[in-house]
Amino acid sequence: MSTKLTREQVEQIVKSARERGKIPDLFGVNLGGVDLSEINLGGADLSGADLRGADLRGAVLVGTKIDAATQMDVKWRLVWDIVNQGAEGQNLIGVDLSGAVLIGAHLSRADLRGANLSQADLEMAILPEANLYVADLRGANLSMAVLIGANLHGADLRGANLRWANLELALLSETVLDRVNLGRADLKGTNLEMANLSWATLKKAKYDAGTIWPENFDPAKAGAVLL
Repeated sequence: MSTKLTREQVEQIVKSARERGKIPDLFGVNLGGVDLSEINLGGADLSGADLRGADLRGAVLVGTKIDAATQMDVKWRLVWDIVNQGAEGQNLIGVDLSGAVLIGAHLSRADLRGANLSQADLEMAILPEANLYVADLRGANLSMAVLIGANLHGADLRGANLRWANLELALLSETVLDRVNLGRADLKGTNLEMANLSWATLKKAKYDAGTIWPENFDPAKAGAVLL
């Protein structure tokens, strides 16, 4: 039976390996139920490891090595698949990706209707034409994400970070954008009809004549720039 490691032991193994320019070796270890949240496991060898019940919220899994013997919960195996193999055009309706690190993930045309992406890190994610209808994106980080032509109708983006995001031609009608940071976002041709922009930040966001704003909303007063 493999020895069960603690969070502190995992952190030490990862730190030591990186200091020596080596790959963190977690081959065959028992990490079942261990709190691994926020740990950067990128590039680590998790072959044969048991991660069932481990808390991987905020953990980096890109570049990690797994094999047929690696055991992990369905949610985190899906996250591993997305960040390491991409999920372009895949059916991800209603999936739970809350708290997942999906930085730079390729999700163009993915069907994420009703998905839970709350607190997920989607910085620089590639999401053109993705379907995020009524998705839960509360507190998500979408800074510099590419959302050209994406469907975000009815999505809940309260407290999300969309700074520098490209939302050109995206559908955000009836979207909840309360306290969202849209600073420097590209909103050319974006449909924001009936969106809730209460306390949203729009400083230096770009828009054009094709942008549709909520009734009586003044984008210039909010700091947006007309192109």
